[in-house]
Amino acid sequence: MTIEPARTELISVVTTDIAAITRGRSVPAVNLDRIAAHGVGWVPANQSLTPFDVIADPNPWGSRGDLRLLPDLAARFRVAGSRAATPIDLVMADITELDGAPWQACPRSILKRALADFEAATKLQIWSAFEQEFQIAGAPAAGTRRRPRTTQASSVAATLTGIEPGPAATPRCAGIESTAMNIAG
Repeated sequence: MTIEPARTELISVVTTDIAAITRGRSVPAVNLDRIAAHGVGWVPANQSLTPFDVIADPNPWGSRGDLRLLPDLAARFRVAGSRAATPIDLVMADITELDGAPWQACPRSILKRALADFEAATKLQIWSAFEQEFQIAGAPAAGTRRRPRTTQASSVAATLTGIEPGPAATPRCAGIESTAMNIAG
């Protein structure tokens, strides 16, 4: 007789720092309502983590201070139905002071203020998006040669999660490519 372990669905409450790395806390998804109201613990030094996972020295905050990651439920991303044991579930968060006020170095709050200032000054709104592209090195390409191929993140994500990509998700190359990330195969 095999006993299956209980699978607790987690949600990751995340922020993207100034090094463009998304970091956060994973918590049981059943606690999302409480977490949406109060956030989860965070410290200022997390903003000083380098891409090498060490805290920059010196950093303006040292090792002290308490903040909160306050989820923005309108910025939630969830993928269920994959071959993963539990869904992929994450929600972007604002970094706030303990009283809920925006923290002075929160990248999302800085961007929100800049967009509001721009709109107030120009009566224009900025709408933007990004396309993540990367190369899979060593992956067999169509035909007999093996060569790197640029593909859309959505196609790779669909393949990894077992979702069949439709015609809109087939790999393509844009006229202007963004910086690529090399994934060795």
